[in-house]
Amino acid sequence: MPYGSATLLLTTLGIKKMTLTEARLQLHYALQPLASATNYLTPEPEAAHTALVWNTEDLCIQTKQIEASSPFVVSFDPQIFSLSVTTAQDIFQFNLKHKTLVDAFNWLRMVFAEMGIDSNKLLPLSYPTYDFPFHPLALGGIFVLLEDEQKMTLVQLFNQSFLALTDIVSTLGKEAPIGLYPHHFDLAVLFHYGESSIGVGFSPGDRSYDRPYWYVSPYPYPQNPSPLMIGHWHTQDWTGAVMTWEEGAKTTEEEIKQFFTTAIKSVQNS
Repeated sequence: MPYGSATLLLTTLGIKKMTLTEARLQLHYALQPLASATNYLTPEPEAAHTALVWNTEDLCIQTKQIEASSPFVVSFDPQIFSLSVTTAQDIFQFNLKHKTLVDAFNWLRMVFAEMGIDSNKLLPLSYPTYDFPFHPLALGGIFVLLEDEQKMTLVQLFNQSFLALTDIVSTLGKEAPIGLYPHHFDLAVLFHYGESSIGVGFSPGDRSYDRPYWYVSPYPYPQNPSPLMIGHWHTQDWTGAVMTWEEGAKTTEEEIKQFFTTAIKSVQNS
């Protein structure tokens, strides 16, 4: 993932009205210092330890607890656009507005050093360059404060999706963690059924769909998928049932849950 050099500093993006896509990209890059902090967690199969956590109480994104002499979590609050490191005794905070990604990493290294933690592992996670969205932030561009409309839309969609996923996990009676993955920036859970699996999640947008969408993706992929009550089948690059933001009449928590429930049944019947 080419975060780039601080030698090329771009000025504030000249956006009169920030689009939801721009807001989503800003958040995606803002998560990367948190992703680097997962290098201090015990590695898990399929890099599961890199999954972040959606905190539905504070409406923020954070790492799992990282063990140290004073255990801590690293968080990103999209409401005030800031990073924080929180221990039982202290909280360190860094506002990202008009800062670069390099600034954010340097601040986190400084905090780790102050806490007596070796910061050498605070390195960006490695992603395929073709599979991570490019943005001027990768070349030294600066973060800009999200507009309230775009910010709260994304926060609400993540929170509604997390609550719907929590209900689905409970309904299916399976122990499966819900993670927010910094690579694709999706909030998802994976259910295993022997040699098969079903991924269920929410994406605020990506290469497949520029706008937010919800998905249920089975493996192996069904040859003759059953018809869907809500949404449509996506078959380019990956196969799964999808409900886009436009296809959801209100995209409430209940509607998201209904899509997940009916799509999972369609997948299981395929």
